[in-house]
Amino acid sequence: MFTAIGSPRQGLVSIYKGTCKNQCKIAELSGSKNFGKAVTVNSCPTNTGWVIGAGDSTVAGSATFYPNECLGICLQPTESQVGDLYGSSVALYQDSIAVGAPKAKTVSLFCTQTGCQVLEPRQTLTGPESFGTSVVLGCKILAVGSPHCNSVFIYEKGEKWIQVAKLTGCGQFGMSLALHQVKGQWTLVVGAPNENAPFTKQQGFVYVYQQVNHCWVQKQKLRASDPASFGHFGASVALSEKYLVVGAPGNKGVICTSGAAYLFQPSWCPSFCGDWKETTKLLACDGQGGDLFGTSVDISCDTFAVGAPKRDAVYLYTVHLAVFCSETKQCTKILAATLEPAFFGAAVAIH
Repeated sequence: MFTAIGSPRQGLVSIYKGTCKNQCKIAELSGSKNFGKAVTVNSCPTNTGWVIGAGDSTVAGSATFYPNECLGICLQPTESQVGDLYGSSVALYQDSIAVGAPKAKTVSLFCTQTGCQVLEPRQTLTGPESFGTSVVLGCKILAVGSPHCNSVFIYEKGEKWIQVAKLTGCGQFGMSLALHQVKGQWTLVVGAPNENAPFTKQQGFVYVYQQVNHCWVQKQKLRASDPASFGHFGASVALSEKYLVVGAPGNKGVICTSGAAYLFQPSWCPSFCGDWKETTKLLACDGQGGDLFGTSVDISCDTFAVGAPKRDAVYLYTVHLAVFCSETKQCTKILAATLEPAFFGAAVAIH
């Protein structure tokens, strides 16, 4: 298992390899300011590689494709200006790469290649305010979040990427996105971390959509089992065929406001009907107020990663299967290798 962890305040991304219980650092990648703000690993099981974004407001921003830990290929936008926040979001699936620049309101689309130092976009998409804050790719599917407009735009790939749907909500709907095939159907998860409830302000919700006959149908609206004001449930999301993990960096953890993450699993009745049920609340055993535990989350097989950037830590959990039940346990805590605040864990990707 590979783990990539961003430390944007130091412009570093640390690459680890090993089991859930034993992670050894094998490489450290460095770049410009905010390098590591966004990190993704190829979500196609048969492909490898990382894309790392550096969405910095003082420059145009940058993004780099790494087919391995030794080779970095610059992903150059067609146009760029200071403050574009290019590289604030990145996605990688098979040979397709998407890079968001929410201040420029664009998403640049690339095709992976090796043997060159710079890649130029095959297509650039434009949209409304904050378009490109989040991006996610699947097989010929692209979703782009525009949370200031409470919208998610969905595209399908033919000769070019063409918009086929628009989803809307409230409460920064589209701030986070996850996409995966679940029982043969593409499923999209959308976070709305600032959505209010009647008695809890900005508790946050998560929406689950399924692609049915090329239409995207809402199947479920999820919330935390213990919602809290300013919990921001849905600030981060990760999805696999068996699990959905949702980060709530403002929710109550071991102590107040240390943050939490929530594990959902499919409901079977007797077959999967598109519903997810919360099964476990993931906590940091040494959590402190303001850790922002749950800022970033990711899934690989039965392992979950949760970032706590204010604590400069990433926590790994695994599911232990028993005969009649499963138990989720924390197995590793990875700390930043520096005493200086690095925001280590602001982004995490495992594969």
